[in-house]
Amino acid sequence: MSVSSVLAKPSIEEALDEIRALNPTNPEQAYNKIQQLKSLLPEFDSNEQKARLFLYSGYYYSLKLDYESSVVEFKKILEMDNLGAKSRMAAYNLLSQTELNLQNYNQAFEYLYSAIAILEDNPNIETSFNFYHSAANLFQNIKAWPEAFKYSELAMKIANDKEDQKDQCYAKAQKSSILWNQNNEVDLTQDIYADLDYCKDIGANLVLANLHKTLGKNLLYKKKYREAKLNLELANNFLEQTPYLPEEVDVLLYLAKIDFENRAFDLSSIKLKDIIKKTQELPLSAIRQQALYLQAQVSSNQGNESNAIKLYEQAYKQNQAIQKDLASRNLAYQQVKHSQLENEVQVKILDQENQLLKLNSEVEKKSKQLYQLFSVGAAFLIGLILLLTFKFKKQKERYQELSRKDGLTGIFSRRYVLQRAEDLHESATRNSDKYSLVAFDLDYFKSINDRYGHAIGDWVLKQVAEKVTAEIREQDIFGRLGGEEFIVVLPNTAKEHAEVFARRCLESFKSISHSSFKEQFAITASFGVASYPQLTSLEELLQSADDAMYKAKQMGRNQVFSFT
Repeated sequence: MSVSSVLAKPSIEEALDEIRALNPTNPEQAYNKIQQLKSLLPEFDSNEQKARLFLYSGYYYSLKLDYESSVVEFKKILEMDNLGAKSRMAAYNLLSQTELNLQNYNQAFEYLYSAIAILEDNPNIETSFNFYHSAANLFQNIKAWPEAFKYSELAMKIANDKEDQKDQCYAKAQKSSILWNQNNEVDLTQDIYADLDYCKDIGANLVLANLHKTLGKNLLYKKKYREAKLNLELANNFLEQTPYLPEEVDVLLYLAKIDFENRAFDLSSIKLKDIIKKTQELPLSAIRQQALYLQAQVSSNQGNESNAIKLYEQAYKQNQAIQKDLASRNLAYQQVKHSQLENEVQVKILDQENQLLKLNSEVEKKSKQLYQLFSVGAAFLIGLILLLTFKFKKQKERYQELSRKDGLTGIFSRRYVLQRAEDLHESATRNSDKYSLVAFDLDYFKSINDRYGHAIGDWVLKQVAEKVTAEIREQDIFGRLGGEEFIVVLPNTAKEHAEVFARRCLESFKSISHSSFKEQFAITASFGVASYPQLTSLEELLQSADDAMYKAKQMGRNQVFSFT
């Protein structure tokens, strides 16, 4: 009997529904079904059906952590014609998550905003819950908590509006995870017990595993080790039914922590070595870093100091790589986000210009008609045209000014400062002039935001911008690259003078007064300097300044560094 006779055309929809159900519960059986259906692609009724198959195929590879294969499958969807908004948004959404796992951060956020654009044009799209849920996970991944909560709440609202219990449970598990990861002092035990009772019969193993895992972490932090271990083992049981490596090693890590707290060092070591082995293909895994650090503590308690020192060094290097990667993720997000905002400003400018053209055309038409009746009316309309032209010109100038300035600090925007840097570089190349770049990043800024709130964080950014503005010359170019990172372009300035300028800025931060706050905190920054013509291209200068800035952080922060 042929495959075609087993899966005749009328049953293709049923087979697709079966694959969707099998993917999270029995991935291997789902894969076999996918391969069978791929042999029947010519018999599919539409590209929509083919898109569903490639979505499920890409999702299967994601569960296996084969992200390159996932990207190939999802991109096949975008190459199809005559696809609805639902399929295109799903493809962009899943590509965003997959590119994030591949560390292609700019591409990940561009795909995310493509999905957002589709959703804004189609607010009632059927898969909007899946998108909001995925977007919340993505922002949780880069610790952008306001955005993570925003999309998590949107997902919960849709699930509640539809009265879809399964989606409600996915949203509940996600909300608990975000709350815990943002602040592990929050007490979630009662809420999660209620969520587990509500979700116990939905048959979603990953949701139940996630809830038990978060509950176990919460109980461990409260030193309720027995209850914590029970919930983590329950999470492990669900993951044995539906394997997913990131969740498995996370659960195993916290079981190892309980063994460590109970001084069962041998048991803890067995689990930690298993984690380190399973995550060796995940060089930027925070779980791997924590496992290395805890294994170092275990070795120290077992009297093996030489091994402990080696493990501490590995954990430190892992943490450095993770922090740099997190900074890259946030920079990519800020770049794409600011690019989107600038595009919106440009669209508004074009809208204003189009309105002006339409108005001019309409008024000109009306004025010709009215001129034949009375000249006074024509004069009035000409005056009106002049007045409106002036008004729209001012609006256009305002929008152009907005695109040049950073909305929070009032200094130049990323796009504008880099554009000016390109112009200066071309001029310096032609005229054999020298110039320098000074990049700096505020130290421990995330801790200030987390501890004192975003309002205080915004105040710090404004104060720093004011202090640096007071130090620059009229010809210098000062802008915000995104988040807490800034850049100053210094024309006709050698590297040694740029370093002196950077130290003056660093010293000026000490005079920022925050005596009105209950708690005092230091405002410091790490500076990196690079100069032309020591480096010949703008890209090399930007990268060198950025690398020097990170080197300043590695050397203890609150200092200036440049490569010789």
